[in-house]
Amino acid sequence: MLTILLSQQASANLSAIDWSTLIVGILSFVGIIITLLVNNSQNKKLEKIEKESFEDEFSRNLITNSRNEWLKIFKEDLSKFLACMMNYSDIAWHEKVDDKLLAAKLLNKIKFYLNPNDQIDEDLFKLIQLAYDDFDALSTVSENVNKTMELHLEQVVFEIQQYSACLFKTEWERIKHHAKHGENTKFNFKERFQELYKNVTQYELL
Repeated sequence: MLTILLSQQASANLSAIDWSTLIVGILSFVGIIITLLVNNSQNKKLEKIEKESFEDEFSRNLITNSRNEWLKIFKEDLSKFLACMMNYSDIAWHEKVDDKLLAAKLLNKIKFYLNPNDQIDEDLFKLIQLAYDDFDALSTVSENVNKTMELHLEQVVFEIQQYSACLFKTEWERIKHHAKHGENTKFNFKERFQELYKNVTQYELL
């Protein structure tokens, strides 16, 4: 009888051990599954962040390079345009029709570079148009040289040089800012331009 009781107790203890082992095993398995799910979720989040970071950097570099190229071409065409403006006398007396045509083409190109809805760009184009109007008149052969118009053209050209220098510097600062901090960060272009421009010596146009 005692043997039977001991056997039953041992069996009960063994069953308790089996259940404990089973429960521990199940909990361990569940823990592994949860760990895998969490790691998988974290990996997906990391991949998303890395992808967005790559796309943001790619987009930022693309925009920065495009702006750099635009700025380079704009500077070159504006320089050519101003050279034509100051060469009005030679163009007139040697009847350089091709140079007059070049000036007209450059005027249109420069207009397309500028933003018609931006006050800074609009003011620059007004100056450029003033210079072209004087140039167009002075580059035509005439016995009566208009000294007042010559002086006005020189002043306007100088004003364009001053104005555009501030514009290009501000644009370059904006390019560097966005390349470093991203396109969505704020850069107060107007305020920075005005800060530079007010310190520039300007002629009073006639």
